[in-house]
Amino acid sequence: MVLTLGPTGTRYGAKLRIEWDGLEKVRANLKKIAERYPIEMGSVLREECIQIMDKSLSICPFDQDNNHKDGTPHLNETAQVEGPYYVKDKIYCVMSYDTPYAVLQHEVQEYHHDEPEQWKYLEHPMNERAPFMAVNLARGVNMERVLQGYTALPIAQLRENLAQLNAGRLRGVKQRQAIRKYGHLLGRFV
Repeated sequence: MVLTLGPTGTRYGAKLRIEWDGLEKVRANLKKIAERYPIEMGSVLREECIQIMDKSLSICPFDQDNNHKDGTPHLNETAQVEGPYYVKDKIYCVMSYDTPYAVLQHEVQEYHHDEPEQWKYLEHPMNERAPFMAVNLARGVNMERVLQGYTALPIAQLRENLAQLNAGRLRGVKQRQAIRKYGHLLGRFV
């Protein structure tokens, strides 16, 4: 018996055209999935980091009194997301602000910050997104595998989706679609 998984079939294998016929083919198919996993995970992780950096930029301190005529850039002009990088069995991305004073602005609470600017401008967005990361990464890899591509949602949208699911305002087909799209109340990953 040969079962070919495809776009209308199950999630795994859609892009790989996997055939389940005999133990050797199963092993070869699992090897294909395992080889693609780091690439898919890296792509999804980068999308999540970009969303964290976008949120960070909205609260990053901006020195309005200094137009930086000496050529040094404003803090928000140096934001960057690098990666994904693959080292042994680890996948990571790097989010940073590349100025000499970035660490001081991040760590010293006493510095003056106009609203909505704040200290810990990178740490706070990371902590805010952390409860959603595991589910987003798992869902994102699944989406990458079925050729849908993954785009990380802003944190405000994630919170709204979770609130709707928790409040039970979605019923029937709409509820199943939302759970498939946004995760099942953060599921087993919390």
